Amino acid sequence: MDMKKMRQQIIKELEEQQTINSLYECIQNLYSSEKETPEQVFKNPTSLKVFSFEDFVEEGLNSFIKLSIAEGADSLFWLPANDWIDFNQYVKIDLSCVSETLYDDIRTKWHKGNFGLFTEYGCIFNEKKKWVVQISEELELVVMGIFQDAELAINGFQLEAYTKERFLEEYENFPEDYLNLSYKAAEKDAQIINEAVVYPMIKNYFD
Repeated sequence: MDMKKMRQQIIKELEEQQTINSLYECIQNLYSSEKETPEQVFKNPTSLKVFSFEDFVEEGLNSFIKLSIAEGADSLFWLPANDWIDFNQYVKIDLSCVSETLYDDIRTKWHKGNFGLFTEYGCIFNEKKKWVVQISEELELVVMGIFQDAELAINGFQLEAYTKERFLEEYENFPEDYLNLSYKAAEKDAQIINEAVVYPMIKNYFD
């Protein structure tokens, strides 16, 4: 399948009178579309998972597709951030038409397929609504709220989730990490980043 055909298959245009907000309405009891990671974007999840954005890119959506198929879902949706009011595209994958060719094309060509427009606080889910995902390329994180059948979502998922210890090891900032700054300035910068992103992530997604 060439890229043009792949994009025609999965990247959809909004219909007349349809908005991104109207697509988000079907998960409004699970997900706060106006919030952004590191805020808690999920409503009463039974479990939370955090993944590396780099791992997500490497997988090219495949883990979410395979998990949705295992759940018996018909379609996978990937919406842009809700505040992109002038953006009229979203991703819809018909799970009955998935093939290894599609997996390979998504994995190897997804950067060229305009998926980048969906990676800043975009949202992924299927119609079963057992889990919802938010993506932040800026923070290099993918967060997943699980609402039911957590066993399937956790054990059947291919991406490796962060542990609290590994997340802190990779993201917590220390003054010695900063070059060409005085210790005092570096300490202040580290504190700002930790308090704005790292520690809220720990509170909202690991504790």
